Amino acid sequence: MAFRFLHLKWRLSRNLPRKHEPPPAAQAGIEQPQFTTYGTAIITLPHLPAVRERSLTLVPSNDTAVPAAGEVLVTEDQSRSILFAIPEEIRYCIYLAILGDRVIHVEGRYYPLTHRWNVWHCLCSSSSTSLLRDLCPEMAVRARRGSLSDFRRRFHRMDIAIMFTCRLIYSEVVSLLYSSNEFRFQDPIALRLFPDFILPQRLASIRRVSFHWKMDSIGPHYNATGQSDYLELWAWFKSSFPGLRHLDIEILTGWKIFRLSDQTDEDIANAWLAPMEDFRGIRLTVKMSAPYAGLVCPVAHARGLRVLEGENLPQR
Repeated sequence: MAFRFLHLKWRLSRNLPRKHEPPPAAQAGIEQPQFTTYGTAIITLPHLPAVRERSLTLVPSNDTAVPAAGEVLVTEDQSRSILFAIPEEIRYCIYLAILGDRVIHVEGRYYPLTHRWNVWHCLCSSSSTSLLRDLCPEMAVRARRGSLSDFRRRFHRMDIAIMFTCRLIYSEVVSLLYSSNEFRFQDPIALRLFPDFILPQRLASIRRVSFHWKMDSIGPHYNATGQSDYLELWAWFKSSFPGLRHLDIEILTGWKIFRLSDQTDEDIANAWLAPMEDFRGIRLTVKMSAPYAGLVCPVAHARGLRVLEGENLPQR
C-alpha cells in the first residue's frame, strides 16, 4: 500500500498521464476551447468530435464499416431475437419504461488530482415540480457533506445496460434517452460543461431542460455587465440545445429593486423580457423571486409570455 501511494505521488509530481487516459489535447492536435462563467475562468475539455471514428448507431444491413484500427464490422438483422420480433411501437414502450420520462440532475465535479472538470448525474427521487424543492434526499446529503465520495453508492443512477446489449438496440434507444428525459441543472458550471461531454447530435435530441439560476448581478437593467451576462446565457441556451421544446428557469434575484434615476417599471421589465421573445417557439416557463416578479410578471402576461412569481422562492 505504501509503495502504491508513493508511486502515485511520484506520477502526479511529474504530471504524467495514466495509462488509460487519452493523450493531452495539445499532442492530439485538438484545440481546447476557453470560456468564462460569470467572470470566473474554468478549465474545459476539448469538444467531442461531431462523428466518432467507430459509429455505434449503424442501421441493420449488409453494409460494412471500417474503423480506424482496420477491423471490418458487419451489422446483423437480429431476426432470431425475441425482442425484435415484437412490433416497433411496443419496443418503444419498453424502452421508454426503462430509460424515459425521468428527471436527471446534472452537476459539475472538479477533480483536484487531475485538474479536470467532469459532469455527474443522478435520477431525481422527488415528486415535487419546483426546482428548489426538488432536491432529492441524496442531493441534500451531498450538499451538507460537500462531497460525493462517501455517499455516491446511495444515489440513484440511470441503468443503461440495455443500450449495450447490441448495436441495433443502441441505435433504437440512444435518441430516446436524451429526448424523453428532463435534464435539470442547479449549477452554472455544470450547465456550461455539459455540451462539452455530449456529441452534437445527442444535444440536438434533448427536448427539456430546467435551470435554477442564482444571479450574481443585480440584473440586466442596471449596468452593462449584468445585461451582457443575462443576454449571453439566454443566447447560449438557444445555440447549445437546438432541439429544445421545454425550458423551465427559476431566477433568484436580489432582495430589493435597484434602478437608475431615469428608469421606469416598464424599462426594467423590458430589460428582463427582451431575450425571452426569441423563445416563443418553445414552451418557456420562468419563475422569478420577489420583488422583481412584481414588475416583470404583469408586463410578461400582457405580451403572452409565461413568467410567474415563484412560490416560496428565497431571495438571493
